Amino acid sequence: MSDTVRCYTEVPGAELLGTGEFQTKDFGCRFDYFTIDKEGRLIHHQRTFDAEGMPLPRTPDRDVIAPIHRDVRLYGRDAVGNHRDYCARFTDGRPQWVKPWDELSELQREYSVIVES
Repeated sequence: MSDTVRCYTEVPGAELLGTGEFQTKDFGCRFDYFTIDKEGRLIHHQRTFDAEGMPLPRTPDRDVIAPIHRDVRLYGRDAVGNHRDYCARFTDGRPQWVKPWDELSELQREYSVIVES
């Protein structure tokens, strides 16, 4: 299980993401949908469920700015279809940069997946 992230902003390295959808296991793995909007905010498009537990269509009134302060690992495909992993650094819900995962130091990779403040 994972969550989906789509990027619409221009931050250093965001051109690596294009406007494709990426997966992450860093937000709770509830099949939730997030966007990084043109203003650079991480938006959590929350879902509601009916009495039987089935998800209802997403509506804008359930969108919440997610004030995370951590690194997030993103998985997806680049423009030519190759699988790629990235790290996006967020400060108070705003992306600071995006980097290919394999360009991070070993120490950064270790702490990116476990450190949250």
